Amino acid sequence: MLLILPWIQSLHQTRGDSVHPGDAPVAITDIAPWQAGDPAGAGFAAAGFPVVLTGFLGGVFISFLIHGRTRRLTTALAYSAVVAVLLTVVFQPILGILHGNPLLNAVTIALTALSGTGIIAGLNTLLGRLGLPLGVFFLLLLANPLSGFAMPAAFYPAPWGEIGQWLAPGAAATLLKAHSYFPHQDIHTAWITLAAWAAIGVLLLLSRHGHALVRPAPVVAPVDPAASAGSVR
Repeated sequence: MLLILPWIQSLHQTRGDSVHPGDAPVAITDIAPWQAGDPAGAGFAAAGFPVVLTGFLGGVFISFLIHGRTRRLTTALAYSAVVAVLLTVVFQPILGILHGNPLLNAVTIALTALSGTGIIAGLNTLLGRLGLPLGVFFLLLLANPLSGFAMPAAFYPAPWGEIGQWLAPGAAATLLKAHSYFPHQDIHTAWITLAAWAAIGVLLLLSRHGHALVRPAPVVAPVDPAASAGSVR
């Protein structure tokens, strides 16, 4: 089942204009109409970027300011919980973008933030300077556009829509849509996908520095010129 896109709603007016006198009226029924707080669906489409961006910002913060694997993991868990509460409060009771069980929405956002934080911080730990741009490309330039927040996954060119659903932002979009509009939809796969990415984030947070995996070069003691000259004499 798919949510109707905001720009598809213009078809209502287009169909109405194309009806000629004497034609039978056409009844148009939305599968799942947008909620009153977000009548055009633009709010839900825009909510995806803040959800993904919080994971990126958390990863950058931990990469440069928090040291030690245990401290990084603790900070990431606390940060994800705070982000989940704040975004759920803003998106649900204040803006009316999300609906359904607020606890499930908060857990979805927390797991998404944890996976993003772990990916950014973990890649920076393993790969050094190369890790941050690689994480930006994966999280913001690949996973976020393919998430399905702005339009259903079936509307993407194959196979990109399916690929996006196997990434953390795509799984989060599926879960938040289901909580708000399709409460009886089977979303076990999305939960498993999001939990797996959160676990990957935790493992990356607990990883050691990449340079520790490389055998250090032997240290050569400096030669004292005075001592060398004395031995020659």
